[in-house]
Amino acid sequence: MRLEKFLIILTIFTVFMDDFRFGDEENRAFVAFDFYYYYVIWLLFILHYIRKRKILPIWPRWFLLGILVLFTNSLLGGYASGSLKFSMIKQMLGIAYSSVAYFSVIKFHDFDLAKVFKYYVSGAFWVSIWGIAEQGMHILGFKDRFAGFVIEDITRLFGFANFWENYKITSTGFNRVYSIMGEPYFLAVALLPAFYYLLNCMIGPKLVRNRKEWLRLGVVGLCILFTFSAAGYAGIGMSVILIGVNHGFFDLRRFGVVFIPIFLLVILPQISNLRKLFFELQVRVDDTIKAFVYKGVMDKKEIAKLNSSTFALYSNFLIAGQAFESHPITGAGLGSHELSYQRYFDRFLDKNLQKMYGNFNSKDANSLFIRMLSEGGLIGLGLLLVAIFYFFVYKKGIKEPDLWMLTLINQGVFLMLIIRLLRTGNYIGQGFYFFFFLYAFAAIQIRQYYRNVNAAADSTMVEA
Repeated sequence: MRLEKFLIILTIFTVFMDDFRFGDEENRAFVAFDFYYYYVIWLLFILHYIRKRKILPIWPRWFLLGILVLFTNSLLGGYASGSLKFSMIKQMLGIAYSSVAYFSVIKFHDFDLAKVFKYYVSGAFWVSIWGIAEQGMHILGFKDRFAGFVIEDITRLFGFANFWENYKITSTGFNRVYSIMGEPYFLAVALLPAFYYLLNCMIGPKLVRNRKEWLRLGVVGLCILFTFSAAGYAGIGMSVILIGVNHGFFDLRRFGVVFIPIFLLVILPQISNLRKLFFELQVRVDDTIKAFVYKGVMDKKEIAKLNSSTFALYSNFLIAGQAFESHPITGAGLGSHELSYQRYFDRFLDKNLQKMYGNFNSKDANSLFIRMLSEGGLIGLGLLLVAIFYFFVYKKGIKEPDLWMLTLINQGVFLMLIIRLLRTGNYIGQGFYFFFFLYAFAAIQIRQYYRNVNAAADSTMVEA
């Protein structure tokens, strides 16, 4: 049983293992694509599931139907656009493999979502501790000491070398932390559902509160702040707003009429001050607004002035728009955005910009929305948006003793999905299907609970 529990925890922990791989893009160790450690972990758990349950972990019918539609649409789009290449097969295999692995974890626990989610929250806590310790070691100058060299060797041995590399000191004097993940942004996104749950333990509805979680909230929250990720900060702000919704602060039928002026007069100026305090955040926000509110397409001189993060998002948006225009119904097929990037880059951007910025996020388009627009067209994008918004339960169940945990899981993952929709285009990274299945099954269980309640009430009325 101890070995089984360790395997379960390790499989859930793969959410944070996006930078653990054999070799790298320039010097791959064994195969012609990035081979991540979690591929082996997923296989071990799937085999364990089959051995224990004596059956294959088959997807639910609604998910199987969605996958069939997505893959069929991709094949049609790939055929029409000439993009039927290995990159499409790789994406299909990745989606199928990761979704089976994470579905197996949830089904193995008989859909006890609270138990599975708590394993994840514990993992988020320890990953955050490492992030804060990492910040401390940078402040104390461990890089130039013996301990720093030892830590660097260990991190390289296990396949993630970001501990000392690619670091930038922000205007606050602190470094952006990676913890064990590939980018600060990925770290913030992976921690967001845990942060939302822990924040509710402090300031959520009375039924939810558990003030003993103050330490874990402080650690996870501080780690997100140290990422200096605009998306992470947006997630924090969205968390506060959604908790306000749970409390009814924005309900005009109650005291929302009073709260809204307070929000406008007190909170909004503080957001402005926050942008001034974190100069890098201000630059990214201002550049993004400038790029997407600009009248028409920005000229090359204006694009050259953008920060690298905004350039990645804007350049991929232009190229995805062209790919969508060429194949609006089906898109160009899964895994095709990189091909579109190479095909249409010169139409909007010149080689000097490519030398200046590189092919930033040409594989994942820097946004799930943009990537699906490019690769899935109206069918793929519609499927994605339906999957996200159909399973959102809003605040249904937040005041029910049997449902509040499911509601928090659903809400926390929803916030993360919205962030990913805007700024992460990877279909499987950072445990995408782990969170999606938590999200979907939380909604299914909540709705089933109310159907049972209504059915019981109807039965009682009939008997009466």
